[in-house]
Amino acid sequence: MPAIFQSTNLQVDIGSLIGRLSLKQSESGIKSAIRNLSTGLRIHTAKDDPTGFIASSSMQTDILSMNHAIAGCQRMNSLIAETDSTLAQMNSLLIDLRALVTQAANTGGETAETLASLQMQADAILDTFDYLANSTVFQDKKLIDGSLDFTTYGIRSQKILDYTINQANFLGRTEKDVSVQVLQPPRQGELYYPYGALKNDITIGVGGTGGIQSFNFSKGATVHDIAEAVNRFSDATGVAASVYSRPTAGALGITSYGANNDVLLTASQTGRAAGNYVIRYTAPKTGNDELSLNVIQGTGNEPTLLEVMLKTEAGGNVLTTANDVVTLLNTSPLLKDYYGNALLTARIPNNQTGTGIVTPFSEVAYYGSADESNLLQFLGPKDSPAIRFVSSPNSPLSIDYASDPPVRTRAAATVQGLDADTSFILRERNPGAEYNDIAVIFFDSTDEGVQFDPQQNAVVFSVDFTGRAVSGNAFTMNDLRSWTADELTVSSMFSVEPLSDYPSDQPPKFVNSGYIGINETLAKTSGGLVSSGTLLINLETDYDGNIKTTANDLVRFFNNPSTEEAAEILRQLGISVANVDPGNSNLNVCTSGLSPNGVGLLKPTYDPLNPPCDDTTGMKPDVVFGSYGPNLLPDFPTALVTASNGADAVFQITARRTDEQFSGTSVYITSDDKGPSVVYDAQAKQIIIGINPSSPSTAKEIVALINSDAEIHQWFEASVPAEVPGLKRPPTGDAFVRIGDGGLLKYTGSNINYGASLFGASDGGALGLTFHSVEYGSGEFVSIILPPNTDFPLTDRFGNVVEKSFGTDIAAKIGGKLATGRGRTASLSTSDLDLSLVIDAAAQSGEVFGFRIDGGGAILQLGKDPTSNQQARIGIQSMNTASLGSVNGLLSQLRSGREYSLLNHSNRAYEIVEEVSAQVSALRGRLGAFQRYQLQANIDNLIDAVEVESGALSSIRDADFAAESSNMGRLQLLMQANISALSQNRQSMQMLLGLLQ
Repeated sequence: MPAIFQSTNLQVDIGSLIGRLSLKQSESGIKSAIRNLSTGLRIHTAKDDPTGFIASSSMQTDILSMNHAIAGCQRMNSLIAETDSTLAQMNSLLIDLRALVTQAANTGGETAETLASLQMQADAILDTFDYLANSTVFQDKKLIDGSLDFTTYGIRSQKILDYTINQANFLGRTEKDVSVQVLQPPRQGELYYPYGALKNDITIGVGGTGGIQSFNFSKGATVHDIAEAVNRFSDATGVAASVYSRPTAGALGITSYGANNDVLLTASQTGRAAGNYVIRYTAPKTGNDELSLNVIQGTGNEPTLLEVMLKTEAGGNVLTTANDVVTLLNTSPLLKDYYGNALLTARIPNNQTGTGIVTPFSEVAYYGSADESNLLQFLGPKDSPAIRFVSSPNSPLSIDYASDPPVRTRAAATVQGLDADTSFILRERNPGAEYNDIAVIFFDSTDEGVQFDPQQNAVVFSVDFTGRAVSGNAFTMNDLRSWTADELTVSSMFSVEPLSDYPSDQPPKFVNSGYIGINETLAKTSGGLVSSGTLLINLETDYDGNIKTTANDLVRFFNNPSTEEAAEILRQLGISVANVDPGNSNLNVCTSGLSPNGVGLLKPTYDPLNPPCDDTTGMKPDVVFGSYGPNLLPDFPTALVTASNGADAVFQITARRTDEQFSGTSVYITSDDKGPSVVYDAQAKQIIIGINPSSPSTAKEIVALINSDAEIHQWFEASVPAEVPGLKRPPTGDAFVRIGDGGLLKYTGSNINYGASLFGASDGGALGLTFHSVEYGSGEFVSIILPPNTDFPLTDRFGNVVEKSFGTDIAAKIGGKLATGRGRTASLSTSDLDLSLVIDAAAQSGEVFGFRIDGGGAILQLGKDPTSNQQARIGIQSMNTASLGSVNGLLSQLRSGREYSLLNHSNRAYEIVEEVSAQVSALRGRLGAFQRYQLQANIDNLIDAVEVESGALSSIRDADFAAESSNMGRLQLLMQANISALSQNRQSMQMLLGLLQ
């Protein structure tokens, strides 16, 4: 029995298990089919289809990213639309502004009130421009205020006048380097006339892109006359004219009184910078054993000073010859460049030996005109007299220094005391200029006393300030006076005059710590020569008063005076003269009176029958010695008002103009019970400041009084000086001024008594005339229309004889790629860089420069991936008036009172408005093109891509309902069959169990 049951149970279990397994599979298949049919998806988890799951997940991510990119592009579409709306308003405003400019140009037909109204309307338009630029906002982002523009580094330091960066892709970097190589610079249409003046009367037509204008010129008209006439109509013709030139070398004929002692000095290179030298001869009175050269290098526009220290005996007698000077200048290492090349060349004139003794000079004067062939150069020592040319009928050539002799007084130096009552005057005992420029120095030393130091040319007071400060034994005014009186050398030359009265038993004390270790110049003596007088040159004339003296005649007279009296005067003065030819650096004959440029007749410097329009005081010499050459540096006369109450009571007054009428104006502090007050007496040349003795004023209060007086302040301004000689801190201006204080306005500039400059050094001397188009580029031209057989030769830049010439566009590479040139503008448009650069026309072929774009711009995400190749970085420039415009000017310069307002310069205003209109339209066009051809096309492309990927994703993920339904029916049949089989198997088992029971 057990064996039978075991066998039977085994058979039943196997069939049941197979049936149940099949049933479970059918149930699982039915559940999966029901899930797929109910969700519509075939893949729910990775196990459903691992490969399909991976593909579908990637596609889902792409579709989501593209949908966000579409949304972002649509927002950018709205942003650009907002920008374009504002730019359209700006375009409309520019149209109105252009109409106002045109109307304002009608100055002859409009009243002043109408013109003012037009400017007021223009200002309102410009205000609206700035408002729109600063208030155009999209989602809190300002659009056209410049915040979306690119930022650059180094672009303005190159030869790039203006630029617009439309788009730049940094390609994953933080900045973008841009190189520019000029292949060919832009050119104007140019025609050249190679002469300086016209040989005959002429009529010419000048034509360009603007139109044609006819001109009539007379024989002898200079190229400057022609250029001036043509340029008056350049805005109508599009053609301008300029005098063209070539660089010239500077030269100087260093003449000295006497024979065979002239030196010719010439710059080794051409150009203004190469000839920027000033030279003087200095003869030390104390004696100088060796000829030497001091070189003070110039900075900025200041020239380099060459000071030849002549070899002298004690007393100042010169021992140096012209040959010695030539050798010094040609061999000195101070006048060599890095490679040992000479910067200057010195030589002796061909007709001289160079063996004559030279004479010192530090001042120069010029007379005459190169155009009249009588330009002269005078060299003389410091304080040389003015020169006046006069004439009377039937007179020989002669000189006179007795009619207007020099006026001398006692030189003095006013030392501003740092303590109250310590100011004093060191005054020369004898009148004359011999002791001018002697310094006063305090020196902190235990070896006390006073002495005259000829090496420093100074009176030196040695005082033990340090030791006295410790001991309390202060140095006093009595000590100062007694030391000076006791030292025989000093007392024979000078006396000390305190500015304040004081009891002899209570002398003022020098206790200010600022005196400790001063060892510097506190003041210098001056005033020994009130006037140098006037050297009269009587020109030779005939019986009718016609002048016969030429420039060459005067040079020969100075070299060989006709009388011993004249020779003695010139020997005493040490003045020499030479011809000057600005167009010829070879001056060999200019020092001897044989120059072809010296054949012109001389003229009186003053004609009493035809006085100058500003003559109010009678005869004035117009040949006055100065420094540097014919053009003196401007200097404003200044008075440092000496204060007896100490340095903190010091103030200064400066003339507001360089007019000579203010030099020599005295400043007096006087008593005024109703003060403070200030009065300027122009006739007496006095500034009188009144103070109330019972209520004195401080220096600051006097300064405020002068500056607040409208009448006084139009001529003068006052201030507390930044420093006072000897004071180691700035003066405060808080101390009271006193009655009796005062000063004298005088020139203080460094150009006084400096030397003579090389003459004729220039970056270009006039040679001819250039007719050129105003603008650059192949579309510009210049045409000169001439009647038949007209003697007016014209050539192009290649030397071809032509009457019409076209310009050329710039050729350049930007970032290694060939740019598009139009006039001076080089443009490049690639996938990673879109910009336009206005290149300086002075750029040379082959010249390379660069800059970098280091930020800025608006980054636009165009594709699904945030990579540089799926992004655009565009720049939107600032549209405010301070940014709009280009090389012609800015829109903001059209405002009231600015350079190109409608009332000041309507022509330039029109050019600027046209330029700005083009800029605004260009920005609108660029943004519109980006919107249409990049942004909208990108949106359409993304939508198509989403549709395609969505279809592909659906084919992978979506369930096939027919297949799923058929599969579900099959599984249901199998499930029913499995249930039926299991049921029959159960019945068989029950029957078997029943039999066994």
